[in-house]
Amino acid sequence: MFNVPTPISSLGWVTTLIAALTVPVVNRAQISHGGEPMHWSQNLEPSLTWRTFPTLNLEQLEEEDAVTATMKDAPWRFGIEHDVDWTMHNAGTW
Repeated sequence: MFNVPTPISSLGWVTTLIAALTVPVVNRAQISHGGEPMHWSQNLEPSLTWRTFPTLNLEQLEEEDAVTATMKDAPWRFGIEHDVDWTMHNAGTW
């Protein structure tokens, strides 16, 4: 007899229900137990082994980049490849 408009459509009702059930879970996502992370109070001295690469030939790289700049479909250089043999067994302290 009367056509009463609903304030929330069926899709809006489902979205509202999901949001209402999800908000309490999001609020509890990270639980704080207080204190400090381990080892913050200790003065740890790192033992580093520096490894260096050979000096780059910048003139050659500039020449290569100049050629690449003339090609409209070629991407610009964003890094230099170096061959390394670093693994979990020969690099670092584990």
